[in-house]
Amino acid sequence: MAILRPSRPTNDKSCRALYNAKQKCLKERLCLSPLDLKSRIRTEAYGAHKRMRLDLFPPVSRSGDVWSDQSKGALYPTILFLYGGSWKSGSRRLYRPLGLALSQAGFAVAIADYRLYPEVTFPGFMEDAAAALSWVQAFAPDFGGDPTNIRLMGHSAGAHMGALLCLDPAWLEAENLDPSIIRKFVGLAGPYVTNMMRAGSVAPIFNTADDKARTRPIKMVASGCPMPRSLLLHGTADKTVAWKNSEIFAGAIRDLGGEARTEYYPRVGHIGLLTTLAPGLRWRAPSWDRVLEFLAD
Repeated sequence: MAILRPSRPTNDKSCRALYNAKQKCLKERLCLSPLDLKSRIRTEAYGAHKRMRLDLFPPVSRSGDVWSDQSKGALYPTILFLYGGSWKSGSRRLYRPLGLALSQAGFAVAIADYRLYPEVTFPGFMEDAAAALSWVQAFAPDFGGDPTNIRLMGHSAGAHMGALLCLDPAWLEAENLDPSIIRKFVGLAGPYVTNMMRAGSVAPIFNTADDKARTRPIKMVASGCPMPRSLLLHGTADKTVAWKNSEIFAGAIRDLGGEARTEYYPRVGHIGLLTTLAPGLRWRAPSWDRVLEFLAD
């Protein structure tokens, strides 16, 4: 376990302000105009529902060339990112700066929307996540991604969903996928241990589950389900999802012989952890470097 301290203290601002800062900093770093940003993002449907949509970001080579289907160049590692929002809110559009930054680092990136509560409860959004992964695996070469080299990444509720996709083979088997297609998992502030049936406002989302153990990554690990190589990051100032979730989950993975790297960042909160990935806020914690090192390893 590593606990790393940022170079100077700060307080989390509002979610919207931080996302706007992320967008501004990324545009400045990449020197992209709004038109350039739009041209770098492609949107596709992975299902019939209006929220079953993916934003796709083709990778950028070390020489600065953006992959295109006309060039038919080499394929790059593929990332599917699932965002959080308590399974009640969220939009892939808020995470476009992250998608662009990861593609700039040499990854083919997909960011998925999925159906939300109260329209669906568990397992509706899990079925969507599996369908999104199925689409990405099938069409990754169309946006520069290697379909045999997929990494799953998520924040908060998205990290919870990603962990369940990795652990419970039923989700991917329903899409005729082999769970082994997920080569690595990056979880940011995920509620892997929390009992959702007792978690206040989200309890109604999970109380509909036929098998309550399938809603909890820690229970799936305890039953012997293997986890791919994992990196779990958490802020110790997180008041939404306690950082002990990552510590206990990582320990359970290791107890079964799996690999789980962890880092914990003081004075970094729940949304704050996500924003440490932004160019202008990376001084707060070395999360960006850790993510790239792990994904590229």
